[in-house]
Amino acid sequence: MTRPHIEFIQSQALPWGPTPWRGIYAGTEFKILSRDADTGAMSALVRYPPGWRCDIEGRLSEDEELFVLGGCLNVNSTHYSDRCYAHLPAGYPRQSAFSEDGAVVLTFFSGEPRTNAGEPLAIGYDQTRLVERID
Repeated sequence: MTRPHIEFIQSQALPWGPTPWRGIYAGTEFKILSRDADTGAMSALVRYPPGWRCDIEGRLSEDEELFVLGGCLNVNSTHYSDRCYAHLPAGYPRQSAFSEDGAVVLTFFSGEPRTNAGEPLAIGYDQTRLVERID
C-alpha cells in the first residue's frame, strides 16, 4: 500500500520532536511529513543543532536521501551545504557526522530506519546506488 494522499502540509505548524532513533541521529529533532504505515518509509525534516556531532560508526538499514534546506552538514568527509543532495543506500558506512552551525535537512527513508548504534550491521551496500553529493 502507498502513503495516503495529502493535500498540503504547513510544515512550520508541525512541532519539532526528539529523534525517535538512537545512534547516528541522537541529539537531532524531527518533523515527520509523511509515513507509509506498511513499510515505514517516510519523508521528514531533520534539524541538526549547532555543534551537533556523532562519532559513532554506524549504518542505516534503509536508503536515505537528503537535501539540505539550510545550514551545513558533514557526513564522513563530505560537506553538504544549502541545496546539496545525496542518496546514501542502505548499509552505507558512516564514520562520523557533524554540523558546526546547525542544519535543516529534508530527508527521505525507504523504510523504518534502524541504526546499528555502533554495533555491526550485517549488510554491505550497493556502491552503484551511491550518490555521494550533488551540489
